[in-house]
Amino acid sequence: MRHSIATLCCCSASLVLAACAAAPRAPAARLAEAGVNATGTFATEVRTAASQLAYVDAIDAFAMTWEYCQNRNIPCTAQVPAQDVANARRQLSETINARAQALDALGAAYASLGQEAAADGGADLAGAVDNLVDGVNRYAGAVSSLTGTPVASLVTPPIAAALRGIAAEIGEQRQRHRIIAGSRAIRTAAEALRNALSAEAGYFDTIADYLVTQRTTARLALMQAGLVSRSAPFAALARNLEVTPTGNSESVISASVPVQTALEATVRAQSQAEVVVVQQRYRTSVEALGALIAAHRQLEAEQAVSLGDVERVLGRLQAVLDATPPAPVAPGQQP
Repeated sequence: MRHSIATLCCCSASLVLAACAAAPRAPAARLAEAGVNATGTFATEVRTAASQLAYVDAIDAFAMTWEYCQNRNIPCTAQVPAQDVANARRQLSETINARAQALDALGAAYASLGQEAAADGGADLAGAVDNLVDGVNRYAGAVSSLTGTPVASLVTPPIAAALRGIAAEIGEQRQRHRIIAGSRAIRTAAEALRNALSAEAGYFDTIADYLVTQRTTARLALMQAGLVSRSAPFAALARNLEVTPTGNSESVISASVPVQTALEATVRAQSQAEVVVVQQRYRTSVEALGALIAAHRQLEAEQAVSLGDVERVLGRLQAVLDATPPAPVAPGQQP
């Protein structure tokens, strides 16, 4: 019995692919678009973290020098962070930069997967995956050096060889196999990236208390030096509570020890909240990668591909980013 083309391609419009051998173009294209959007959001998070980190040494130097020079029995000289502290921060900066490069490569791989789904093998999917593997391996190595604990690096998937073998096939079968092979390779890289990011997040948790103390000390030093307003933290509280601060806040603070003590507590709480936001960004980014990985598994198993979890997690990450005040641009950096 002869079957029509419509019968043979009966499920080409469905995201459930097990009933036919048609190439999963539509779900692959949607997954690729979600991946590109996700990596764009991740890039914003990385830029925010890098900009904030660029000022840490300067913040430390000011706070340390101010505190040191309060002792009138010793000459007032500039102080800088200890070398081991500076080295640790440099390692963290290098790790964040490696993460940015890995995420750029992940975005390029998703873009290539989208082209593959639309152009019958016209995309350089093998080249994009090779670059992704290199980027993720470098990032995993940087995280391993940062934490002192090896992070399993990515075993290079034989994507190029697999795609060369698929080249002998024709039509929908060829395209189907190329899309599935590309998805599997990207998923493997995303899993390694997620593991490395989880390890980096764990390292950040170990220095969170230090960062809270450092930011609190620096803010109080600036206030005590008379370089910034001491009423700013109370003004933020007033806005949150929808009340109007008095016009003589500075004189009230100067005349009241309880208010000065409350100011210190407020500044510390604000610094704590800022560090918690960074921890939330880490956790949500790891969760978003997990949602993408789950969608890849659905595509590869020829099941219906659901991107709802990806969209929800990215929405939460974007909300956290929107709530983060813009970081200052360090000299030599691009805004």
